Amino acid sequence: MTELRKRMTEDMKLHGFSKRTQEITLYAVSKLARFFNRSPDAVSNKERH
Repeated sequence: MTELRKRMTEDMKLHGFSKRTQEITLYAVSKLARFFNRSPDAVSNKERH
């Protein structure tokens, strides 16, 4: 598990996200990373919109 994924999971747990919401969010972020072929934190806001 990457450091970003760990941080996201911990933050979602702290904010009370349901297990299913966590799964869906992590899935969406992984799809974003695959689409841009790089880490999600390396994708600019301009590219996301």
